[in-house]
Amino acid sequence: RKFSVTSPGRYQYLIITHKGYAHKCLIDTGSTISMMRKNFFSLPIHNTECEVFTSNGPMTLKDSITLPSNNIFRTPEQFYLQHFSDDYDVLIGRKLL
Repeated sequence: RKFSVTSPGRYQYLIITHKGYAHKCLIDTGSTISMMRKNFFSLPIHNTECEVFTSNGPMTLKDSITLPSNNIFRTPEQFYLQHFSDDYDVLIGRKLL
């Protein structure tokens, strides 16, 4: 699967998963993770919906998700993507700074 991440600073980069494993990367709070629709050559990518596990529980990522801030502690934080288990494609974790 291929994802693009747009952070509040508008910096974009790709997260590519292979056989259930994603390159671990930190993502700023407020970023939006979107499933890519086209590749580098503007050819369509046929992504199916993705099962993810978030701090708010499991969900199905069909298009995009915006990572909210932590309203309880109100501390600086970043999210990260990594392989979670056989039950989910991707784990969206949370790291307090």
